[in-house]
Amino acid sequence: MARRASGRAQQARAPGGGGTQSRRWLRPMLANAACACLGSQAAASEWPPVVAETIIETCAVRGLALRSPLEVRPMAAFDGGYTPGIGSVVWAPDHAAIWRRGWCALGVYCRPPHPDGRGDASASPLQRPRGLYDPESAALYLAADGDRVPAATIAHETTHALQLQNYPHLAAIHLWHNRDLAAAANAAIEGDAHVVGWAFDAERRLSVCSMDPVHAEANLPRRWGWRPDGFWAHEGFPHVFGPRLALEGQLAAGNAGANELLRQPPLSTRQVLAPAATPAAATPAAATPAAATPAAVTFIDLAVDLEDQALAERGCERGLVNTAGAVGIWGLLLAHGGSDGVDATALPGFLEGWRGDRFLHVSCDGERNDDLAWLTLWRSADEAQEFARRYRSVAAAATALGGVLGDVPGATRQGEQVLVATPGLAAQQAALFAAPRRTFSSYEEWTASNCFPQARCDPAPQTTPAAAASALRCASTTPSSRLADWLERTRLARQRHRQAAASQSNRELTERLEAVGASAGKLAAFCVRNSVGNADLALACRALVDGVRHWRAWQADGNWRLLPHCASGAELKNWLRDGYHPDAQRPFAAAETFPGIYGPAFVAAAVAGSGNAGVERLLANPPLSTGALLGLPPAPVDFARAPEAALANVGCAVAATEVRGPLGIWTLLLDHGTGQSAGAPPPLLADWRGDRQFYLRCGQRSGWIWASRWRHRQAARRFADAYAALGASVAETGLAPGRPRRKGRTVWVGPEAFRQQLEALARGATWRRFASWPEWQAAGCFPRDACRGRWPEG
Repeated sequence: MARRASGRAQQARAPGGGGTQSRRWLRPMLANAACACLGSQAAASEWPPVVAETIIETCAVRGLALRSPLEVRPMAAFDGGYTPGIGSVVWAPDHAAIWRRGWCALGVYCRPPHPDGRGDASASPLQRPRGLYDPESAALYLAADGDRVPAATIAHETTHALQLQNYPHLAAIHLWHNRDLAAAANAAIEGDAHVVGWAFDAERRLSVCSMDPVHAEANLPRRWGWRPDGFWAHEGFPHVFGPRLALEGQLAAGNAGANELLRQPPLSTRQVLAPAATPAAATPAAATPAAATPAAVTFIDLAVDLEDQALAERGCERGLVNTAGAVGIWGLLLAHGGSDGVDATALPGFLEGWRGDRFLHVSCDGERNDDLAWLTLWRSADEAQEFARRYRSVAAAATALGGVLGDVPGATRQGEQVLVATPGLAAQQAALFAAPRRTFSSYEEWTASNCFPQARCDPAPQTTPAAAASALRCASTTPSSRLADWLERTRLARQRHRQAAASQSNRELTERLEAVGASAGKLAAFCVRNSVGNADLALACRALVDGVRHWRAWQADGNWRLLPHCASGAELKNWLRDGYHPDAQRPFAAAETFPGIYGPAFVAAAVAGSGNAGVERLLANPPLSTGALLGLPPAPVDFARAPEAALANVGCAVAATEVRGPLGIWTLLLDHGTGQSAGAPPPLLADWRGDRQFYLRCGQRSGWIWASRWRHRQAARRFADAYAALGASVAETGLAPGRPRRKGRTVWVGPEAFRQQLEALARGATWRRFASWPEWQAAGCFPRDACRGRWPEG
């Protein structure tokens, strides 16, 4: 989301906190800075239909209406810029210089200045956005590449428009005056927009749903490349930690939970990182983070009397006044080797006792002449003492990094307060310790106070901008299930995950996974020994084993642990095809990719239905054909044995046998152009009951005869018609083209020269029907006389 600075010169409260200065009015932009710029010069009227369609559906998804028409403009028309470490803002160069110098005085988020004076010289991981919303003009700026405008980006930015138009009190978030508050409250704003945007991105929906919540939360910083001591730590904070807040609110109470989070966003990064989760009431909304009762935050006014005339005589003036917050202190200690080894992955325990802070930078002429005063408040004297101890251990390093202070600050504790100050401000110590302060328990309470210690809250635009003819309106009168369906699937996945975790310990789960893995290995060996002459059975067995291996890998990876509960069969097949087999020519039917696509989907369906026990049942009763993995209705399978004696009487011997199976027949129909879809097996395969090919050697002649069994005569006739339509091209497979012979529910394919042999096979072949793997194994793995080895013992 973006807020664009007005170009008007106004009398704004000076960044230093006292008096007024004539400056260009600062309007920080709450930008979706997580996306790379694509660039476009397209006129708004040339936007593809997806833009208007997505905006309208976003209103329905979010359950909110646009109160002002939304005009869509190309990003190139936006006159703002991007300052690394700060965000997308429009401000005068002296603001950027004051900002940088103030944070350098603190010794955190400090880098060399950019040559053009616009902030830091190093590139930030967050680039200029693909889109942003400007509330002053009610305009949505989008960057597009031709007709490719990502729906997720449009939805994200439209959500920002809905947020500010329906919750105008969010306009009080000031990046300049309280960086910690801005990062925390923006976590609610950006988190909500991310979740809604992801509802328009199938890949992201699947990814978010599949994550183990505990693992996902622990990995959030790593996934975003975030560290508390990184230059963009505050800037990136909303994007790293906001989606968790928003998703929890949506899972608990849907849009009502999301609205509550916007009504009462967090007041500090400490509330986000270490919430005091005490539900206010037993209501759905109370289960959301926003409805919890967090520890209050104390705001401090450091506008103490510094005797401006005396400062001027020293060549000094008040500079940046701001709040570091828990994240700022964490970053400071980590950047400078804070005592006892501060961890970059977890907020140090004593920082949970942070209750407020404010720093004041005094900027002076010359090099290393500046002063600093920084007052911090803590829950207890012990936590205050711990901060003072840690700060003293890094003070020299922090001062050296910033390179602006004249002296290393000292740290003085009074009860639950710690004052960090350079000697130049020693005379003001008593006044600084006594600085006015007010404590707030909620964002609503803070804004009602006129946003203390600011002179006033930043008001929302009072007038509705004149909308262009192309401006869009939308209402939420037609609810969309896009987000609701995804959330329901995520709820179910997490519920089943909790149930599984409660039913067995980690050790039991590990032992169970190891046992399943060992069983899968033994099954693979058994199939190799006993599926000779039956490629269909071998492929089905291999797919099951592949599926079990995928499932075990998902169980070991918190990013995909819940995948079986989050994806439908079609979604999972597409995901596997795109991720593992992107170059497959026929990803749905090709034998070489079948195990890696259909096997995991088959196992995932069993897990979704019966949990881990479903996998064990599959291994105890593997499929007898690829039909089960293709989703064909359960049915017994007919196996055939050739009448060797009868064939010998006509001068022939069986040199090899093979089974095409449902997958092989589907592939045959695809290869030879009958118009069959590659997305789903043809309906006729639901009636397949078995087949076998026999390769005969009859003196100097040899060739294939193929028999296939079908559920009834009509099904056999349909397959015979489909085969006849294939034409002469099937000859390249070794099969005879032309019209097959049909005998009852069996279809026979063979060359005319083998008519006698075909009749001998038709008269003497032995067919046996098996309803399950154990039944087939009990029969000696027919057409064998005895299985090689035993299953499941192996």
